[in-house]
Amino acid sequence: GMGRGGDVPVGENLGILGALRYDPGSNNNRAELTNAVSIAGPTSLHVDGSQNVLDLSGVLSGAGLISKSGGGTLVLSGNSAGYTVPAVVSNGTLQVDGALGAAVAVDSDGTVAGAGVVGALSGSGTVAPATTDTLTTPSVSGLNYRFTFTETETSILRLTDAAPFVGNLNAANTIELFFDVETLDASSVFQGGFFTDEAADFFSAIENATWTVYVRDESGSVEHEGETYSLYSESLELSTVTATIDFGAGPVSGRILQIGEAEAPTGFAAWQDEEFSEAELADPAISGPLADPDDSGIPNLLRYALGLGRTDAFADALPEGQPMAAGGILRHRRLLDAESGISYVLWVSEELDSESWLEVEFGTDLIEIGTEPTGDGLTEIVEYEVPEGTLEEAVRYFRLQVVLDGAE
Repeated sequence: GMGRGGDVPVGENLGILGALRYDPGSNNNRAELTNAVSIAGPTSLHVDGSQNVLDLSGVLSGAGLISKSGGGTLVLSGNSAGYTVPAVVSNGTLQVDGALGAAVAVDSDGTVAGAGVVGALSGSGTVAPATTDTLTTPSVSGLNYRFTFTETETSILRLTDAAPFVGNLNAANTIELFFDVETLDASSVFQGGFFTDEAADFFSAIENATWTVYVRDESGSVEHEGETYSLYSESLELSTVTATIDFGAGPVSGRILQIGEAEAPTGFAAWQDEEFSEAELADPAISGPLADPDDSGIPNLLRYALGLGRTDAFADALPEGQPMAAGGILRHRRLLDAESGISYVLWVSEELDSESWLEVEFGTDLIEIGTEPTGDGLTEIVEYEVPEGTLEEAVRYFRLQVVLDGAE
């Protein structure tokens, strides 16, 4: 590069016999090679200079092992999911923004970054998913990790294998958390960093690593992603919690790292925590508000709203009516807790199979005449009167709808 002379070196992994070298002679340069690249034998992909970038946007193929060298960044933005020969990052950064099927060993001076999909990662180097994006790999072994959190987004390392951590991390493994926020205190709660497709708690696999937390500070001495940070010395609560995230191909339920202690769940969420296991909580088809995991005919949200557990008999808890000569009585259960998060909506119609259901007008369609506790400490019976003389037909139908506040 830069018009410099000299013979192309001859040797295994070098020049004529197998190397791709980007050495423009200065920093802050970028080049892109759009051609497909066939790796016929062991090959060094070298990017010289700490701030130079070489982007291979074509597809990699072949049977040769690749070794990333040089202090610069090699970007793989093409779809090379079919290239599965193991790779090595000996120095600098391998940034996978497309797909690379190869497992990658990362040496101590190397980093794997990006927002794509890569084979299993191992070694003593660093994994640093793209800020506010996701790097996906089946599993990790050893390594060090660097994550960035903002007020609304985070970098995520998604681990898809049933065994996402090949061995637990220890004090020799570092996990750096950079918080690009103005303030950070014990009440702050963030989710991100590690995400596993499995619902099992993985905290024991990472808790013994050496954790370092940084917060953005204009006068800080640590540089990261163009900002300066200072070490955050206060302790933060670390745990993992269930989470469902759409990574672009539909929702995935699993488990994610949480920094900070979230407030204890209330309302329907607290009921879910009591009634379902960790694995069940991660599956909306089992624990979601409209799910009926035991085929009882009563969805979870209605069970909660009636003060029932997941498997409780429900016949005596359903709304009931009592016809009278000139009107009638309607009763239903209601949670005592004013912060239950449930709204009870009554509807009325003179035809059962009809689109003419109207929301009840209290004082006209129904009059609340009293409440009585059921004795379970959770619910009360609300009793309404159908006013005398309001029925124009021989039959009037009422139905009860329970609505989770804040739900669409």
